[in-house]
Amino acid sequence: MQMNAIIIADAGIIIEGKEVIPLRMERIVIQLPTVLKHKLDALRAQGYTAAGYIRSLLERELNQPPLGRKGR
Repeated sequence: MQMNAIIIADAGIIIEGKEVIPLRMERIVIQLPTVLKHKLDALRAQGYTAAGYIRSLLERELNQPPLGRKGR
């Protein structure tokens, strides 16, 4: 039995077998307190982009299993 891996890469693509499927990206605009903006700027000096850093935070937080009751 052959397994096909699905990989979601940082570049926004899905690789299934040998097929590359681009993901549609949406743009959002957020306002930040100055303190947080300075922290993001400091990360940029280390080679991170604000978009990449925020995207990784969102993916990590939103892919966690839900907390709370599991049923009755």
